[in-house]
Amino acid sequence: MMFRLHTLIAVAAAAVLVAACGGGDDDARGSVAEATLVTQATKAQIDAGTAASGLQPLSGLARCNVDVRHVVYVTRDPAGAPAHASTAVMVPAGTDAACTGERPVVVYTHGTTTTKSKNMASSSDSEAQLVLAMYAAQGYIVVAPNYLGYDRS
Repeated sequence: MMFRLHTLIAVAAAAVLVAACGGGDDDARGSVAEATLVTQATKAQIDAGTAASGLQPLSGLARCNVDVRHVVYVTRDPAGAPAHASTAVMVPAGTDAACTGERPVVVYTHGTTTTKSKNMASSSDSEAQLVLAMYAAQGYIVVAPNYLGYDRS
């Protein structure tokens, strides 16, 4: 019964998003062009990083390992033409109850930067590492888009 309710809510939310975003076009808006596993961070690696940076009192110890994927998808540019954009998807993994099954999703949007190579899926991006430690390592699935004009878009 609960599975059906979650499925119904997901379908309704998808329908609202498609309608709100002007969906139904013949282009492949929203389709995934590429998805690559970039890195896998263990709880020990995350804890070592947060301890060294002094962040651990704020982030707490990692509850989950984290898989980071770089996903390229089709969207629209300001003129309405199809364009490719990318996002990081950080997925908690491990045996802790917070790391398996249904997990909450957080969408994290970074501020504007002059660095056009900005990529939230990069293991060398300090902002991405902060988001990984604060959210994904605590059991949240994180979607962190790179805006048009950043990364490879």
